[in-house]
Amino acid sequence: MEADPRASGPKSPGTGPLSAHSEGGAGRDELAFEPSSDAGADRPGKGGTAPGDDVGGAGAVRRVQVALLALSKRRRRRARTVVVKPGAGFSADHSTPCSGILCSMGLDDLAKRLANPNRIGLNPELIKRLGVSSEDVARGRLMAQLEGDESHLGVYLIACYVVDDTDFWGDGEIYWWTIPTLVDKDGKVHKDTLCGLPSGEAPHKVGSLEWMTNFSLADPPLVAVIPPGDHISSCQIRLAFYDDDGAAADVPTAITAGLEALAVISDDALPGPEQIITPVREAIWKSLRAEQDDILVDQDITLHHGEVVRFGKGMIGSLVNAMARVYYFVKDENHTERFGPITLHKGQIETVKFKQPLKGGGRLALFARGAEVTCSAFGDLNTDLPFQNRIIDKSHEGGLEHGFNIAGNGAAKFVAYYTPPAG
Repeated sequence: MEADPRASGPKSPGTGPLSAHSEGGAGRDELAFEPSSDAGADRPGKGGTAPGDDVGGAGAVRRVQVALLALSKRRRRRARTVVVKPGAGFSADHSTPCSGILCSMGLDDLAKRLANPNRIGLNPELIKRLGVSSEDVARGRLMAQLEGDESHLGVYLIACYVVDDTDFWGDGEIYWWTIPTLVDKDGKVHKDTLCGLPSGEAPHKVGSLEWMTNFSLADPPLVAVIPPGDHISSCQIRLAFYDDDGAAADVPTAITAGLEALAVISDDALPGPEQIITPVREAIWKSLRAEQDDILVDQDITLHHGEVVRFGKGMIGSLVNAMARVYYFVKDENHTERFGPITLHKGQIETVKFKQPLKGGGRLALFARGAEVTCSAFGDLNTDLPFQNRIIDKSHEGGLEHGFNIAGNGAAKFVAYYTPPAG
């Protein structure tokens, strides 16, 4: 298979052409990306009180109660019942649209992730210096950010396809890391653990023209969190994928170095995202001795607020060059429902049906890795086009009442996401 012709790989960090696209239903408000160096709130854990955190206990509970009371007073609207399927991490995905204080139930997973003291690179000293809160305090802070029916958006890495692993003999060993930032309407950036922390993952053996199988579709890594409201204009994330050619890459130690660099950055407003990305990236790069390794991706993606689709909510986006193709999903933490992931085999037919009905204006995102998956309703999925984004037409609601069929043409993993229309 030939490399994607729409872009070519960067020759040095932060440079080179970039093709980033949101197929299908992006409509008038397509995702916007800019080229420019593993991830934000990283993988989920059990949460709990962070060692060295001086905010907790009865005081933390009281602050959460105050935040909940203030939120309830601001809204003064009747809350509808919400049904949530319990589960850890990304699997708690079957919540129905809700308003009022019950929306906070969708924030439990975010609070656990953001308060997890066992995230890669963290230690008790960094937890205290960075101000990583306990789970209760993190939940209270997240709830205080809620506005109306809008909810937080989580940016998740769901897959990477390696076009060229750069190794002449044998397979490559690919590691990755990310650095998240949020830019306000004035172009300023603030250091904030609620938007996620730099993170990464150790090298994974993979060859050219192969998928990285260490990305879990059931529990993908969270790289950034975008709060509700209009005060944030963009989310800029540095994505880096490297082939480990020199000494074995010690990613946890490198992320610790990046977090130490982040800890000394001022808490005041900074003039732009590069004020965080550049020093943190440099610390990670030096720790990894990455000059010995081959760059697959070392660029920024920028998700803009937009007028129609806020930060690409409910859709899959990609960063594509001649070396690798990286895919991510923007999840509405309170409203997005997931189907799957499921494994398909040749000739196998499955019906995709969500617990909530597909409504006009809702956003549907489909993704598959492996063999081609046929979907006559919304478009086939294959290696060159592994995802489809669609906005449901109101006239098609009746035809989708009982779901839609997909068919496997070989071994494949499939997942689908549905985000209902606002209101």
